[in-house]
Amino acid sequence: PLGPPTWFEVAMDEQLFPIDIHYNKLLDWLVDRRHCEFKWHSQARDIQERVGRAVGELPSSEQLDKLKAKDKLHYYDCQAVLEGLKSTEGDTKSLFGQYTSPRVREWAEIVKAYEKKNVYLAECAQQLIRNVNYEIPALKQQISKCQQTQRECLRKEGECASNSVMLKEKFESACREMGIQGKNVCEELALVVTELPSIFETVMTQLPSVLPAITYYQAFLQHVVKRPPTESEFLPLLSLLLKEGNVTVHQWKYGVPPKDLVPESDQSQTADVEVRNGNGDGELQINWGNGIEIGQPAAESGQTGVVDSGELGIDFGDTGMGSDDSAGIDFGAEAVDLSGIVIEDSGEER
Repeated sequence: PLGPPTWFEVAMDEQLFPIDIHYNKLLDWLVDRRHCEFKWHSQARDIQERVGRAVGELPSSEQLDKLKAKDKLHYYDCQAVLEGLKSTEGDTKSLFGQYTSPRVREWAEIVKAYEKKNVYLAECAQQLIRNVNYEIPALKQQISKCQQTQRECLRKEGECASNSVMLKEKFESACREMGIQGKNVCEELALVVTELPSIFETVMTQLPSVLPAITYYQAFLQHVVKRPPTESEFLPLLSLLLKEGNVTVHQWKYGVPPKDLVPESDQSQTADVEVRNGNGDGELQINWGNGIEIGQPAAESGQTGVVDSGELGIDFGDTGMGSDDSAGIDFGAEAVDLSGIVIEDSGEER
């Protein structure tokens, strides 16, 4: 209408003006303006006791189960419970329009008790102050810690990825140097041992090519020390290989060939390496073909010797030996004449 507004219209407009109230003083403002009573705490406590008793009688449904999982139900949760009960049990009403279901009536009374004397306003104001002062800062701090943890995990993930690539390259390089594929390292390394005889034969065929260098080195030593070097001083191992050929280590060490030689097929069997996971710890054990394993008692293997990580006990077959400390160990060897053995400066027996 035209003309100035009436006093009633001005009063209605003033009621629609927003009021700026500090959140921390909202509860005091509600009490001071008599929107809520000063003893609203006792009223809210009584309502919460009724809510605790009524929650245990709620039926099972998806919506109600989510509400029952909360630690504390406030006014708006009680309204949601009432709406959920109305949808399932609110189809019957009495002549006066009241619900006949006892659960619906109970929750309807709880909602009315909240609305009576505006108890729900005081409870919501208190929850708002608590959320702003404590809950939100705690959540922000927790989010900051989670983000820091996420950044650390991403950094460690990148480091682990780069380290895995580098270690994989090193492993492949080491496998190429050893001439294996790297699929089953234990078996492949055991098979590499069988290639040693052919490598030794190749070395022996190429060994005569170093004779000019040996002759030159021998003349150089004779010129320096002013005397010809002895056989023990001048390249003893190389001289033995040139003289005797592809000999065994036994002949190089003791000067005589061994009585028996194990065939190459048996050598490959004695070097058999097996990975056993009987205890679930992936322990690597080596089977040397003699029935004795590391850490296996003699009673299980059928042998008299025990080899483990503890005390080493050796049985030489002298069952009649007493406990006298002065008793010697009989190895079954006869007396040997040592008068013909001479120890030279190089430490070798001749």
